[in-house]
Amino acid sequence: MLDGLQALGLQPDGRMLALNSFENRVYLLWLDEPWLDAEGKPHDSVVLKAYRPGRWSLAQILEEHRFANDLAEAELPVAAPINLRESFAAPDLAGDSLMWIDPVYVALWPRQGGRAPDMDRPEVLERMGRFIARLHVVGRRQAFNHRSGFRGLASALEAIDQVEALRNALPQACDRWIGVARTCLNTAHTVIANLPAPKLLRIHGDMHWGNVLWTEAGPHFVDLDDCRMGPAISDLWPLLSGQGEELEAGLAIILQAYRSISDFDPMEMHWIEVLRSMRLIEHTAWIANRYDDPAFPRAFPGFAEPDYWDRRMFELQQQQSVLRQSFDAGKPFGEIAYD
Repeated sequence: MLDGLQALGLQPDGRMLALNSFENRVYLLWLDEPWLDAEGKPHDSVVLKAYRPGRWSLAQILEEHRFANDLAEAELPVAAPINLRESFAAPDLAGDSLMWIDPVYVALWPRQGGRAPDMDRPEVLERMGRFIARLHVVGRRQAFNHRSGFRGLASALEAIDQVEALRNALPQACDRWIGVARTCLNTAHTVIANLPAPKLLRIHGDMHWGNVLWTEAGPHFVDLDDCRMGPAISDLWPLLSGQGEELEAGLAIILQAYRSISDFDPMEMHWIEVLRSMRLIEHTAWIANRYDDPAFPRAFPGFAEPDYWDRRMFELQQQQSVLRQSFDAGKPFGEIAYD
């Protein structure tokens, strides 16, 4: 990574801090001499992201970067990659913002600080609703051609198959989890069986509070790794917490703010608990598929123990109960109106 910076003409001072990232390797690196951005502002550090080999194609990464630049040009608070062609005499460029350092693609971002947002404050939810609406306005202007798209329950079903293929290396409790996961998705299918297919647009794809940094100016978003074609609700429901009335109250605040800027199809609210079920299943499969990466056993030390799988199984059983209640009531959340 240090050699890569030197290839760009930057002079790192040797200090590097690994930032929180499982899928890729991301580092904050300090420089002996600052670099100047397009506006002439000096920076004494830079964020370097090395993409996991084989995870994305070149075309998919470049679409991620174009989306980030589209959002930045629309004055949304999104971290956009540095244009290496304009800023440095960069060798081995792929596009304007991506460099090949065998065996990985590497991109640079300016350092952007911030703190974790106070997610329980209504004004924070309201502001997030408006910002996501603005993001989606840009997202609707064109489609991704290479990034993965929303496939309904198919992705979660594939995730179960992936875990099943790895079952010999996992605790026997994994078998019980597989059965419960399939049953949960059967219930989810019942919930959405008669719903129209949601409209798809370019979305952030991983819009949880860990990817939001807050400053005095408000929020800015990071990590467009999982941007894809998907329904608007996919970027909204992960910001909700709690159950019952607490969940309804948070949803009402976010949607009111969102609708002040962008249209929203109320039928998508039926997908919230379905998407939550899918996320639980796909997250478990993601860990299983990556568990040979040395970072994963350290981050998920109990994954190879039966107790982990029993806890995940209990979560899915609870989720199945919520799905049944949603279907029986005919509404996703109590008496929330669709108008």
